[in-house]
Amino acid sequence: MEKNAQKPKNFILSLFGKTKYIIITAVILFALIMFFMDSLIGNVDANEYQVKQAFMTGDMSAHLTPGWYLKAMGTIYRFPKTETVYFTGDNDNPANQGPVTVTFSDNSRCDISGTVRVIMPTNDQYAIDIVAKHSNRTFQDFAAKNIIPVTKRALITAATTMTAPDAKIKMADLATLGQDQLNNGIFMLESTKITEVDPATSEEVIREVKHIKQSTDGTTARYKDDMPLTAFGASATNFVVTDITCSPEIERQISDQQQAKMGIATAKAEAARADQEVITARKQGDAKIAKIKAEEEAKAQQMIVAAERENKVQILNAQREVEISKLKKQEEENLLAAANVNKQRTILEADAQAYAKRKVMEADGALDKKLEAYKYAVEKQSEAIANITLPQIMINGDNANNKNGSSSMAGMDLLLQMMLINTAKSLGLDMNVKNNN
Repeated sequence: MEKNAQKPKNFILSLFGKTKYIIITAVILFALIMFFMDSLIGNVDANEYQVKQAFMTGDMSAHLTPGWYLKAMGTIYRFPKTETVYFTGDNDNPANQGPVTVTFSDNSRCDISGTVRVIMPTNDQYAIDIVAKHSNRTFQDFAAKNIIPVTKRALITAATTMTAPDAKIKMADLATLGQDQLNNGIFMLESTKITEVDPATSEEVIREVKHIKQSTDGTTARYKDDMPLTAFGASATNFVVTDITCSPEIERQISDQQQAKMGIATAKAEAARADQEVITARKQGDAKIAKIKAEEEAKAQQMIVAAERENKVQILNAQREVEISKLKKQEEENLLAAANVNKQRTILEADAQAYAKRKVMEADGALDKKLEAYKYAVEKQSEAIANITLPQIMINGDNANNKNGSSSMAGMDLLLQMMLINTAKSLGLDMNVKNNN
């Protein structure tokens, strides 16, 4: 019974012992696999590319895209796709190559600090050539052998084309010249001599000035011995000059020159401002004169316009008067014509009336006229007789004694009848009533 119980226990212990050995063996195998896998399989990160030298054959290949590839125990060279190169006095940066010492055209010796961003090649052959042809195993090798030397020569060449004070003011221009040469090649320079006034001493000095030389085809002349980055399939960008440091004596000279230049610039500015004030005053005067002239011309123009308008008004009034005169004349002619017509009508009417009256008179012997005349004569004769003075006192008596009174009355009656007969005779009137029987 005890033997049967002991068997399961020993079995478990032996099984546990075997499992331990199996686990240890698996771990060792995994480590060996991982060790050999690192030699067999490679992985390219997104921010790098790798160049492989094949095991035994030595064939070179470039792996520029991220991902896994078969290393097959080949030798791998890793390069960043982009990297910043420093040329400053900062010793904490392992990629720092130190500042670049240059001499400017005014013989000022200074140190230039800055940075430049380098973009590595994206072509397989260029990537392989950097390792196989130019013997660079790391980016630091490539920077030290190819980037920094060209950068130094580019800054030294650019510095000879300007003075230290100008370079301090125009560091961006200095950086542009440096990046151009780093990418395309070092400039060829040519010299000319100029005479200028030294701002510090106010004396004339002859200075040699260097300029970038132009080729016969109009392009910039460059040296071919220093290979630019484009020869490696790389390029420089973001070239920045961060500082220009000179010795204290030169810094003091630069400060004095800058102050002198500032004084000259201030004097020129003041002179220019004075000239501008004169010009402005002259222009303002001219503007005022022009304004007054314009106002006078406007007034004259207004007077001309007013005179022309008045002249036109007078012409219109004269024309209107002429038209009115014509209308009046026409009206008078019309009235005269109407008067002539009325006159003719009146004459015709008078002639007609006279003709009618004449015919009436011829028909009745002008009886009405004759009667009117006879009546008028009778009235006048009666008035004359009435005015005869008779004796105020008459004595009545018998016929014998009254003979003189009767005789007087009878005489007056006879006279009246004779006058009437005579009047009627002179008028051709027959006052007797004819008996138709």
